[in-house]
Amino acid sequence: MIKDYSKKAKLLARKAKVLYLQGLIDESIDLYSKSLLEDGNSTVKDQMKAIIKEKKEKAEKAYINPEIAEEHNKKGGELFKDGKFPDALKEYEEAIRR
Repeated sequence: MIKDYSKKAKLLARKAKVLYLQGLIDESIDLYSKSLLEDGNSTVKDQMKAIIKEKKEKAEKAYINPEIAEEHNKKGGELFKDGKFPDALKEYEEAIRR
């Protein structure tokens, strides 16, 4: 067992970087947070923030899909014609987000 917390933090940060390079982003973020619990190193914080930002951007790009947006738009139009305005509004908003 490692008694020096800063050494343990460095090891965890290195392992987190390796996991990130392998494409295991969630596991990497988890290890970065454990490293920060051991030692609040500012470079580790910056690396973790960058990975979280990249993960968020990937999720936003994956959410955008024109075909699904068109389906929501058509469904919103049908609900609007039926007089179900709140449901139609929800479908239109989802179409705009996609």
